[in-house]
Amino acid sequence: YIHPLFQRIRGDMIQWKKIEQQANEMISAAALDKSALQKVCSMLQQTVAHYDWVGIYTMDPEERRLDLLCFEGLPTEHTSIPYGKGICGQVAESGEALFVDDVRLEDNYISCNVLVRSEVVYPIFSGDRLVAQLDIDSNKTAPFGPEDRKLIGRICEQIGEKWPLADF
Repeated sequence: YIHPLFQRIRGDMIQWKKIEQQANEMISAAALDKSALQKVCSMLQQTVAHYDWVGIYTMDPEERRLDLLCFEGLPTEHTSIPYGKGICGQVAESGEALFVDDVRLEDNYISCNVLVRSEVVYPIFSGDRLVAQLDIDSNKTAPFGPEDRKLIGRICEQIGEKWPLADF
């Protein structure tokens, strides 16, 4: 049983504002902790049909690696990713969002599972410091459009604003 709030919505019927409001409530409701971010990952993965895997990686600048904090979707062996490796590692170095329409065409791609066809990785900044990133995989080729970009960007901004108060 999936609560109606989390029922997956067909791509052409996505209620973007409602999803953004739900994420904002989860981020703002309590202290920003792993549980709150897990809820955001779960809500996104369960309400947007083309979000097959959603995770948040934190930055470890001393070790130059990303560490998986929380996720929703199939388990992954990529719980630690060196800067520069894969799409996530590229974002760790550039600090810029990457939207990849077809991961099969990427030379520097690490596969989380064979079904993934596209990926978006969006940086999360606290002030001017890159602290984490939101990683979304889709089993469809090129599903991410302008509304995805707006939604993901706003959620990452909200997380970044609350990051200094985070308790991990």
